[in-house]
Amino acid sequence: MAIDWSSLPSDLLRRIGDHHLAAGDIDCYMDMRSVCNSWRSAISKPRPLGAGADLRFRPRQWVMLDEKESQEAADGRRLFVNVSTGRFLRRRVPMLHDHHLLAASHGLLVLREKSYPHTTRILDPFTGSTLVRAPDVREDDGMNMMTVYFVPDPGSELRAVQFPHYSEDRIMYYVHSVVTYAGHVYVVDSEGCMFRILGGEERPSFGYGDLIARMDFGGGMYLVESAGELLLVRLHHAGGAAEVYRVDVERKVVESLPSIGSRALFLGSKCLSVDADKFVAIDPNCVYHTGFSFGDGFLPWLAAHRYDLGNGGEQEDVSDDLDVNTEDRLVGPPSLVKVLLDYCNLLADQ
Repeated sequence: MAIDWSSLPSDLLRRIGDHHLAAGDIDCYMDMRSVCNSWRSAISKPRPLGAGADLRFRPRQWVMLDEKESQEAADGRRLFVNVSTGRFLRRRVPMLHDHHLLAASHGLLVLREKSYPHTTRILDPFTGSTLVRAPDVREDDGMNMMTVYFVPDPGSELRAVQFPHYSEDRIMYYVHSVVTYAGHVYVVDSEGCMFRILGGEERPSFGYGDLIARMDFGGGMYLVESAGELLLVRLHHAGGAAEVYRVDVERKVVESLPSIGSRALFLGSKCLSVDADKFVAIDPNCVYHTGFSFGDGFLPWLAAHRYDLGNGGEQEDVSDDLDVNTEDRLVGPPSLVKVLLDYCNLLADQ
């Protein structure tokens, strides 16, 4: 006797759907909705981006990897990885054919039309939901390209951010790292100051930086959300070490964190926290970062560095997939470490 799958109880379907969402398997949830009308009516439809979206549907643990040379990528099937579960998945992202990839964060893609009017869209590649924004403002339309801008909510316009100690004559001032955490945007600047970006109530067209902490900038400072905590990573200058701090944003306190357990941190223009227990090729309690090294001829070349926090944060070169003598040409397939570092430092369109 054949089973009538369409007659499964709605309560059971909802429980299965909730299990998929808890595991981050949003694709499985969406596949359930496509089985039949009764399944589709039994489990909730994801809300569109910008409409009070249910955070369970946010693919924040998923990363789209760069695969320019693969046939699958050429056919529009892009490779994603869940950095918490170690699951790999291929999905079609048709919008990449006629859009440039501007940025990627929390599983969402920021795209811009290749043709006029160059509309900017935020895409959820798992639900297909998009949030459309007006064409970018150009520099000759009044935007200062050296200014930090943010959008407090999907329906708001761009707001310039004012920092307490910034002045226009400080030409070397810049924002070094940005992260979203617990509903706010946090940045670290070139002065070693960490700010929480808040909307200006007295001047609604502006935001301002609320100082959380200040440290010596050293060789670089990075913000990363890891296992529900906000971490600040400071690198020392060439040949130095890495230090990790836990940030208490409410008390505005930064505490040294000697160990990050099974996590591994990848640093760059955007940062990742990976559960190393799910990836054989990644070491736990380590920080990975891209920097310059010197070969036998003392010519600088780009290398992957690992900082082992269990060994005092000491730096080690782990560029096992690069050939120093061929100007960073790959020897065989790239390692997972390099692929994740490329995600942190490059866009797929670069």
